[in-house]
Amino acid sequence: MAIASNTALDRLEDTPVRGAFTQLEWARFQEDLAKEQPRKTPPSLVESQAVVSAENLVSDQYWRVYQQTLQAKIELAGAEIAELQQRASDPGMLDYQQIIADKMQIARIGGQKEAWEQAIAMPGEIIDSAETSRTK
Repeated sequence: MAIASNTALDRLEDTPVRGAFTQLEWARFQEDLAKEQPRKTPPSLVESQAVVSAENLVSDQYWRVYQQTLQAKIELAGAEIAELQQRASDPGMLDYQQIIADKMQIARIGGQKEAWEQAIAMPGEIIDSAETSRTK
């Protein structure tokens, strides 16, 4: 006698033909799977802030929040790039199409990261430019 499965994924393994479901069983499986897997929610504004380098930091609190949010995005992009680079350079990776897709993703995320790095410096440049124009 088989032991009753506790999770949706266990039930998937227990089907006579792996993954063979009726439409109703599939719908129930999807509902159960959604309940079991934690939902990825975007971080709140406070959670998605990071420490900004001193050279880019400005004194205005609103600019700081902007910069901290961008810094968090930069750090996440860097981590994602590292992960993709590791996967693309893995000698065990034999899927040529996946390697190309990973390299394209690296280039795309790298471009975003560069744009965010430029954007993080912008508040300081704007403030410096305004102060310079006032003194002239």
